[in-house]
Amino acid sequence: MASFTSVIKREICNLPLNSNCCVTAELLGVICFGAVIRDNRLSVKTESFTVAKRVQELTNTVFGYTPNCIAGQGIKKKVYTVEIADSENLADVLNYYSLVKNSHDMKNFVSFGIAERYAENSCCKQALARGAFLIAGSCTSPESAYHLEFATNHRRVSKELQDVLTELEIYTKVIQRNSNYVVYLKDSERIYDLLGLIGATTAMMEFQQAKIYKNFVNRVNRSVNCENANLDKSINAGMNQATMIEKIRDTIGLEKLEPSLRELALLRLENKSASLTELAEMYSKPISRSGINHKFKKIERISETLK
Repeated sequence: MASFTSVIKREICNLPLNSNCCVTAELLGVICFGAVIRDNRLSVKTESFTVAKRVQELTNTVFGYTPNCIAGQGIKKKVYTVEIADSENLADVLNYYSLVKNSHDMKNFVSFGIAERYAENSCCKQALARGAFLIAGSCTSPESAYHLEFATNHRRVSKELQDVLTELEIYTKVIQRNSNYVVYLKDSERIYDLLGLIGATTAMMEFQQAKIYKNFVNRVNRSVNCENANLDKSINAGMNQATMIEKIRDTIGLEKLEPSLRELALLRLENKSASLTELAEMYSKPISRSGINHKFKKIERISETLK
């Protein structure tokens, strides 16, 4: 069964590549959160062939060429590496996104960062978050917990994404986890909104339905627990009352009680787990639950006078 994260990413990958500015922003999100540059090569790794294909399409749309996709075996799953190995193409990418001081001198590589011009419009902010989620995002199933996150080993990038999401009214927190900086949110309403903003509308509806069902189950469980607690309380009270009546019976005898109390005492001995309402219905004359409780108070006082 596919994870909820996989469901979201698969839906995102099926979105059309329409606006050039948004395609550019989405690819920047992929690069900032997933790219590794080593030996004049830029590579992006993913366990999803669909995501790898999306990265190829984004690159082709922005730069006019399709990078290689190499399939390899990871620890548990197959890993796909989208790679730009040509030094001129790599220089074009780094220079285009302002990731180096001098695109022809890799030793002057500065750091990954989100240039403001690629996140000016609301649609581009959403596209950038979409690219970041594709390559570094995860979301737990709403049936278990509410948690969505983006992980990167670039502190600057994590803070810049947090700022971008804040401008979209998605308020997140950033923590350091081992060598990664994690931008995360646990508020179900914000997760729901973010899924819609990055284009995962079907996953957004599944998230909402799972949330509604989860809340319903929780309410039912609370109601059942409350009823069980009340039942336990009623049974314990009935047992205590029966003990008091047995004490009276074994000392002075139930015949010493006035008729109305004696009738109730016998009912309780025969129905130790019955509630006060149930005893009221068994009583020979019409009586309320509070009336039954009042009679038990009298029985309790008589019991307390006995050694």
